[in-house]
Amino acid sequence: MMEKKLNQLKSEMLKGELAGFKFTPDMKRDVMKKMDTHGGRFNLGRLVPLTLSLAFVAIFLVGIGTLIRSGYNEGPAELLKQPELVAPSYVPEPYEFKHTKVSDESYTHFYVNPADPTDQFSYRMQKAGGDLDNPSFDPVGLAPGLDGHYSYLGENHSYLWWKAEGYYQIVEQTGLMSKADLLKVTDSILQEKGYETLLADDIERELAQQVEYPPAGKLTREDAVEMLIQYEMITRSVEIEEGTQRVKDIETKEDYYALYSKIMTRQQAFVLFEPLLEETSEGLFFAATEYPPFFEEAEPFEFHMSNDKEYTLVQEQNSELHGKIKLIFGFAEDIGKWKINYFRVDDGSSGK
Repeated sequence: MMEKKLNQLKSEMLKGELAGFKFTPDMKRDVMKKMDTHGGRFNLGRLVPLTLSLAFVAIFLVGIGTLIRSGYNEGPAELLKQPELVAPSYVPEPYEFKHTKVSDESYTHFYVNPADPTDQFSYRMQKAGGDLDNPSFDPVGLAPGLDGHYSYLGENHSYLWWKAEGYYQIVEQTGLMSKADLLKVTDSILQEKGYETLLADDIERELAQQVEYPPAGKLTREDAVEMLIQYEMITRSVEIEEGTQRVKDIETKEDYYALYSKIMTRQQAFVLFEPLLEETSEGLFFAATEYPPFFEEAEPFEFHMSNDKEYTLVQEQNSELHGKIKLIFGFAEDIGKWKINYFRVDDGSSGK
């Protein structure tokens, strides 16, 4: 269609430029007369405008022809730039690649356990974030300048997400995949994209937790109390600069959580202190607020086994600072050791 229009345009231009032009006998005699007058030399001055017009038309038509041959078509052509949805270089057994799904809003690779189709994981990139920006997710350092967020939704559902390249990127499992494998899949994706990843320590820690340790034995009242005393000592030993609230000698939240690694699970340390910490390029800062209440060794308390895997310690307190409250601590096995895995302060406001 376009080529037909251009050919029509060419014909009309030539027709318009040369319309009515005839080389008559009178014109011929005039030319011969001028040649005789100038000794056989012919003055081209009068034909220059016509020659230039014809040259312009020729150049124009050559240019138009080039556009036609190069595939020019009517209307602007918009190219959809797809994101770099790489395939993970690490795919744990027994998962196998199933298919890739592409839509206007997301791009997804699916992997499935052939023996159980409900056991699967995926890597997707999507434009919309939905509820992914929920600050309650567990932060994970993926690479320098790139943070991720981990969410555990139950024994058979968890995912890790981050934002890069203008997309939310999610590695999600719905089945039996361990957190260690979820991290290893994520690590392989980031390496495929050229990142220098920071997940090695997290992966090693998760693999260590998968080791079958012998039972930690019975937790005694004395051991439980000792952990609570250590928890208070560690918390109060951290130096905080007066006025700025900057934490001395500790630069990251992860380093702060690690202070409690021998007596408290990492998840509980995160729940307890993440709301109080702010990590910036200038350092780590602790909120200007009171510490959570601590266990009072001199006050009475109740201690009992909740089930085969957990113990509970309950203590009621009454002070000017906190009023009448109840402290509830939980203890569970973590890598073959008993640790604090739960802490709640009940001030009676819930009506329970």
